[in-house]
Amino acid sequence: MSVEKSFISVVAPSHQRPELLKKLLDSLRAQTYDRNSYEVIIVATQNDIAFEVVAKEEDFPVPLRCEFVPEDPWKGRSPSLKRNYGVELARGQWIAFIDDDCIAAPNWLSEGAKKFAGNDGLEGFVDIPAPPKPTLTYKGLKQLGLPGGYQTCNMFYRKEAFTKARGFDLRFPFYFEDTDLAWSVIDNGGKIEFAPKARIQHPVTPPQPWRLLNDSLRTKLIPYMQAKHPKLFAESRMKAYRRSHWVYLAVWALWLGLSVTQGPPGFAVGLFSLLTLTSLHLFKMFRGCKIEREEFLVTALLTPVLPVLSLWRWIQGIWLYKILQIRPPLPGDNPSEGVNIVIHELNPWGGQDRSTLEIAQHISQKVPVHIFAFG
Repeated sequence: MSVEKSFISVVAPSHQRPELLKKLLDSLRAQTYDRNSYEVIIVATQNDIAFEVVAKEEDFPVPLRCEFVPEDPWKGRSPSLKRNYGVELARGQWIAFIDDDCIAAPNWLSEGAKKFAGNDGLEGFVDIPAPPKPTLTYKGLKQLGLPGGYQTCNMFYRKEAFTKARGFDLRFPFYFEDTDLAWSVIDNGGKIEFAPKARIQHPVTPPQPWRLLNDSLRTKLIPYMQAKHPKLFAESRMKAYRRSHWVYLAVWALWLGLSVTQGPPGFAVGLFSLLTLTSLHLFKMFRGCKIEREEFLVTALLTPVLPVLSLWRWIQGIWLYKILQIRPPLPGDNPSEGVNIVIHELNPWGGQDRSTLEIAQHISQKVPVHIFAFG
């Protein structure tokens, strides 16, 4: 079969964003790819307004459907689960993933198809349109355009490779699921190439500074990523702890030490040091950006606190996923039904998993233990 005849299934999760979804569908309607060679599958939350949006697309030039995940334990909140379900419904040899807030360039599918031969996956280019004046959110979103992140808002996978990798790991419901899938494909011997001409546009979202707390939640899963993909993790840019976090921890330790040893004067010096560091950090982050009052104040509040929260979550992750080698829970897991223990060929310290088995035996005295293996 020629490259141009490869059938592509476009899969997009959606949740309560009708206007953005309409723009996405308009861009998919305008694709230059052979209209007999692709379909569009929207997987929305049950009773989502997306069903009304899709129903109005009566003259859509290719097969278009909107579905929901039956008995969804996440109640529509997991895009990973929606994507997995979309692939189950897909007829294509290739799956093209895009998000409902993105707009595909007219030649998106055509440019992707040009690189199908010899690849198991393709990473497209994510374009972030610059606002009149840069915002902190814009500076963060620009990272999406860097290759190697495997952002699922613009990824192509050969369906066979996706299935072999077992799709998106639902233990990463919101974070790292895209990188984890790509690394699983690569671990299986697959090849993923960067396709800079397969472009989509991702909008700059309104500021949501409280989402900075997600950084600490994300940190807990990094040891699981490291345990699951040790080689690729070591070669990647992914770090459990940023350099700036260590600086904050040093200042927190200084403040605590001075408060204990020198009393109120030491407390004042430590507080001054923390406020100075935070002020310099905020200046660096917001330099040249449009400043909105709420975003600035919330960021100022959370910036010195996040390193401490992240450290705690990181330690939790190391204990659970590297030492105890317990897998993160899935939605609907009931602790009374047991604990999942993951056994690797080798444990993180280079020895056999005898210690892990002993831990499992100890835990099994209180709750059922299920043994799994990967790696």
